Amino acid sequence: MNMNKKMVIVGIIFIVVLACIIISKRKESLSFKITRYMNNNYTGNKIEIELKEFTNFEWDKVLIYEYPTSAQEIVEALGIDKYEGNLDLMSGVIFVKEDKIVYEEIFKQDYVSTPRFYIYASKKTSLYENNRVFTYENSQFEGLKKDDTGYAYYHLRPSH
Repeated sequence: MNMNKKMVIVGIIFIVVLACIIISKRKESLSFKITRYMNNNYTGNKIEIELKEFTNFEWDKVLIYEYPTSAQEIVEALGIDKYEGNLDLMSGVIFVKEDKIVYEEIFKQDYVSTPRFYIYASKKTSLYENNRVFTYENSQFEGLKKDDTGYAYYHLRPSH
């Protein structure tokens, strides 16, 4: 095999590997990225989390919502035309860019046990808000990791 063919084969392999890396990064959920970061950096104290550091898409605001939140509340909070997602006993995040939803993630829970990953809308549990909007520049959270009975739990609360 001559040198040119070897270079072409190496180039193709490089492109395929690069494409696989890019595709795998795009499929990682926000919760997965944050829990991986917390596993690698958590020292037992609160850890600062900025949501913009964990997104690979453009957005200008994010809604953190907890059960119960209605579709109408989501529409009003985000200033979008309509919301058709499933809200039955759900909590999660909805990222918006120019009034269009660009990413959404639901935090699965059974409301009997502690959720493994959860972002709260309120800083304090005594100030319950079922939803709250944060801007791109104002999306700082305090992360806590708790290890209990062989499982790790990751919870974020707004820094302010």
